[in-house]
Amino acid sequence: MGRKSLPKSRVQDAERKQAWAEALFGHFQEHGLRRLTMDQAAALLGISKATLYTYFRSKEEILSAALAWKFAGIRRFQAHLFNPEMPYLERFTLALSTAAEETTSIRTEFLAELREAYPRVWQQVDAFIRESSAALRRFYGEGIEAGALARVHPGIMVAADEAFFRLLADPEYLAREGLSLKEALSHYFALKYGGLFREGQVSVPQRQALLTKLLAVLPDGHNSSGNSGARSGGKRTPPQP
Repeated sequence: MGRKSLPKSRVQDAERKQAWAEALFGHFQEHGLRRLTMDQAAALLGISKATLYTYFRSKEEILSAALAWKFAGIRRFQAHLFNPEMPYLERFTLALSTAAEETTSIRTEFLAELREAYPRVWQQVDAFIRESSAALRRFYGEGIEAGALARVHPGIMVAADEAFFRLLADPEYLAREGLSLKEALSHYFALKYGGLFREGQVSVPQRQALLTKLLAVLPDGHNSSGNSGARSGGKRTPPQP
């Protein structure tokens, strides 16, 4: 027997819950986590507090649902990584582009506040980083085996990736280095293109073109640490692949 379809009311409830979590996620990005009460959340959504509590028992549940929605968008990068119809360079470029475009809508200040005030919800961030690292490790391993990627141990590459991902969640690090999130990502991309692919597979002009294409999806000034260029005294030099 086939699986029974979900009742229409349950489908509608799930869609409504996701839409509300998505709407409040945007508010959290702009105004932070601590100030919003459940009364205010209901008012922002144009519903009663009783209706809101029917779907979410606490602000923590709203945050959990909002993160699950956002991670589902970022997770699309894995479909590019493991698309057998594309060469490894194209897979990697599309994966980075997808992940970067989705990630830049998350403010580092939001993540720092989440980690401090909602440690149980923060576990979702940790789990997602581990999941993404595992996907990258598989991609590196397959690419090395196929002769497309440099023969660097996948565990070393993943360790570097994971350390970088965790630094992005620390606004103090970005401020200390005088970097916006876009600038940090641009240097990371340049480093990956410069060392990941085997010699002769990606020329310097091609790397520069790929890097430029990737950076085009990242909005200028978005998700800044607030001190972009502060430590360098002005305009920063873009990374070279």
